[in-house]
Amino acid sequence: MRRFYYDFIPEEQVRFEGEQFIHLAFVLRAKNGDRITLIRNDEYDYIYEIIDIEKKFAELKFIEKIPNKCNPCLYVRLFAALEKGDKMEFVVQKAVELGVSEIVPIKTAFSQVKPESIRIERLQKIANEACKQCGRSKSAKISDVVVFEKMNIENTDSDLVCFLYEGKCEYDLLDYLRKQDHSKIKRVDIIIGSEGGFSEKEAEFLNRRKIPSLTLGARILRAETACVAACSVIMAEMGELR
Repeated sequence: MRRFYYDFIPEEQVRFEGEQFIHLAFVLRAKNGDRITLIRNDEYDYIYEIIDIEKKFAELKFIEKIPNKCNPCLYVRLFAALEKGDKMEFVVQKAVELGVSEIVPIKTAFSQVKPESIRIERLQKIANEACKQCGRSKSAKISDVVVFEKMNIENTDSDLVCFLYEGKCEYDLLDYLRKQDHSKIKRVDIIIGSEGGFSEKEAEFLNRRKIPSLTLGARILRAETACVAACSVIMAEMGELR
């Protein structure tokens, strides 16, 4: 069913105008009697039926409210190093599809991208579109860029922190996850570097805070591939892909 983010009061009649109306009427070619799903960043899908389409607006009536089945139970926050071009957009899109709840772009020692070039509003729009595409009703939050040393990772309320490192590691990611008591894990942080990885100083910074370095295997992955792989492994092992 077609899905739209929309600012509306649940269970009241809704009027589509502007960009949303154009997409509904001229791109999707919707007609009277068609049903669509409205979402508003909560745990529900709101089903509406088109009752009138005019030249510049459409009227929709409320049908029912149903619990969304695609929102993740596990809260995953991805700290992803800044990437060039559309790679950051790719990371956001795929992370949202896999169930990540928050993405924090980070400036690391080897990042080749200036923080001011990162368009947070653009990334949030991509996250929202990915949310609609994969069936979620709550989008991921795109946070402002932070410098690596200011992540303040040790003072978060996360139950588990997964630091992916291409250097010498204490564990591989899968073995590390299987050593944990999954029943006690509700929030997970993932930290992944840029194309150049992390500096030794950055690795030591996290290790001093009792955050072990983890590997995804002997093969060196591109940064965007590592993000998708790490999120996939964690979601699968924690039961989010069932």
